[in-house]
Amino acid sequence: MAIAESMGDRSVPLLETTMIGLLERAAAKAPDRVAIKQPHWGDQPEIAWTYTELLRDARRLAAYLGQFFCYGDHVAIWAPNSAHWFLYQFAASHLGLVLVTLNPAMREQEVEYMLAKSAARGIILDREFRGASLVAMLDNVRDRLPQLETVLFLPDWRQHLADAPGEPAPSPTQPADPALIVFTSGTTGKPKAALLHQAACANVGNVGAQRGGLPEGSVWLGTLPVFHCGGPITLCLGSVAHCNTLVIMPPFEPGMILALIERERINWAPLVPAMLIPMFEHPNYASTDLSSLQAMLFGGTTLTPAFLNMAHERTGARVQTVFGMTEGAGEIMKTELGDSSEIVAETVGRPLPHIDLRIVSPTDGAVVERGEVGEIRYRSPYMTSGYFGDPEATASLFDGDGFLRTGDLGMMDADGRVHVTGRLKELIIRSGMNIYPREIEDALAEYPGVAEAAVIGLPHDVYGEEVAVAIRAAAGSTIDLDDVREYLIGRVARYKVPKHWRLVPDFPRSSLGKIQKFEMKGLFAPADA
Repeated sequence: MAIAESMGDRSVPLLETTMIGLLERAAAKAPDRVAIKQPHWGDQPEIAWTYTELLRDARRLAAYLGQFFCYGDHVAIWAPNSAHWFLYQFAASHLGLVLVTLNPAMREQEVEYMLAKSAARGIILDREFRGASLVAMLDNVRDRLPQLETVLFLPDWRQHLADAPGEPAPSPTQPADPALIVFTSGTTGKPKAALLHQAACANVGNVGAQRGGLPEGSVWLGTLPVFHCGGPITLCLGSVAHCNTLVIMPPFEPGMILALIERERINWAPLVPAMLIPMFEHPNYASTDLSSLQAMLFGGTTLTPAFLNMAHERTGARVQTVFGMTEGAGEIMKTELGDSSEIVAETVGRPLPHIDLRIVSPTDGAVVERGEVGEIRYRSPYMTSGYFGDPEATASLFDGDGFLRTGDLGMMDADGRVHVTGRLKELIIRSGMNIYPREIEDALAEYPGVAEAAVIGLPHDVYGEEVAVAIRAAAGSTIDLDDVREYLIGRVARYKVPKHWRLVPDFPRSSLGKIQKFEMKGLFAPADA
């Protein structure tokens, strides 16, 4: 049998460019096409830039920011999605700044840690988010951040443009220069500051959009968060690389999204079931014209062929799934637009161009055969150079061949597609038997009324570990754990059936909403262990 290894497609040329260089290329190819549009909602007027206008204003904003920051400075941005957020992204690239992206839902301790860890000399922030004052939180930690010299406010972007002192100097930024510091989600401890480079970001955006399968000039719906790779890279740079129009989504409301798809003739949208289902249940769904929608992107969630078929029938759009990580500048593997529902539900497709991938044994690092489970590792020109300010974590991130250790478990099938089966650190070893939590969680996800299930290992003196599970019931559902256990016995081997069960109202979560399994042991009483 063939080994679980694949070499990335080298026929797609790599772009030797920066983020601002990618925008310059788009402005030359499609100067009058709308690049970014933020529709009117609430008391906010519509904002829109053609590619020519976006490049002009990004350079003008760079001239303004150049009064405060110099090439190589780290500058944080702490705000929710908006069209002008991306304006600062391109202005920072022109100046050669390293933009540190922060989640606006963070609280004081989190933002203090990230500003200190990233050595940010300045911050650009919104004044509030969902009723919480970002200004007050920053004020409360400011005296503990001596390196933080400059505070600017994102809502003042028009004034910043007006106050720009003429044109900026030519951009000193090079493709190999650092571009972004994006923090990992912190599901296994403190978030780490992944350093991503200009050309890596530009190229991931480009090849990810190519795998998306839609023509240049498509209209994209901007749903992914700007504080992670999805916003500035997958959305923004992917759209710019293909001269598309990016429509910024307002705070999620199903009726508004339906209206946007119809009015803006959206062709592509990254959505999740938690968005789609309320859209289908909305009273305006039946009368909304969704005929423009050609493709949807899902990631980070368990899907079934039945759900995918239903989503296709109700929207007319094809669905793709994606596997990505912060350290890879976002997308690493993705299915093809024409793949079957079974392939989309069961795999994350094949690696993007220039990404070499292998599945290795967790014990000795040897490449396993196709069909065998092991750790997913990859090597690419897009991956991080390491974690800023954390040489030990950086050293442990790569193996001797330069492949990045993802910590994810999976297997490669005969067609080279990858099936993700769980996390290496979540692997449970009971009496010498390997138990993959993902298998149990996927089985539980099919039980009526189970909204989420999370499986962990608890230490045991005799067996080494025992299996424990916490379940969150869907709204309005009642779960009988004895019934669920009997259901599971018919679907997995008996040694995989959890010994310890809990019903929980919710799980400990990261700022991205991901379940933090390393904190879950507190859900189980010591006697249970």
